[in-house]
Amino acid sequence: MRVTIRLFAGARELAGAAAVVRDLPDGATVHDLSVALCDAYPGLREMRLRFEEIEAEAISVESKS
Repeated sequence: MRVTIRLFAGARELAGAAAVVRDLPDGATVHDLSVALCDAYPGLREMRLRFEEIEAEAISVESKS
C-alpha cells in the first residue's frame, strides 16, 4: 500500500519535506511505518524517542492517580 505522510514543524525540518510517500506491504502497522520513516530520516528517530519518553511518563503519572 502507498501512504502519504504530511509532516509539520520539527518533523518537516528534519525530513526536509512537507510530505513523504512510502510504499508498505499490505498489513503493515503504524509501527512499521514509523520504523521506515526513521530509517529514511534518522533525525526523526530522535524525535520519536522523545515522544515515547513523554508518553511513558504520562502513563506513569496516570497510573499513580
